Amino acid sequence: MLVLLDGSEASGAIIPHAAWLAHAFDAEIDYLRLMPPPENPSAAILEYIARTKPDVVALATHGRGFTRLFLGGIADDLVRTGDRPILVFRPHDIPWTKEANLEPAANQPAR
Repeated sequence: MLVLLDGSEASGAIIPHAAWLAHAFDAEIDYLRLMPPPENPSAAILEYIARTKPDVVALATHGRGFTRLFLGGIADDLVRTGDRPILVFRPHDIPWTKEANLEPAANQPAR
């Protein structure tokens, strides 16, 4: 299983779900984080997938934009053009930007 990460807390939200699935199927997990982010991350990821042929690809998505309301741009590209099963997870309570991850959540109740 290939897990795609971008360094944000939100992208890392897929890890427990991928770990559960990998454990259930006795699979290994590989992680991919493109550093520095390329101009076309979807193409770079699809190239990596073509070379490594993972059984499944897992990623979290933010689902921004009207045409990509339920999937983010990269997730949408992978689902439409990839040749591997894709597990997409959309966290709801975690910000996607590094700046948002550093700021205290003003509207979040204390835990």
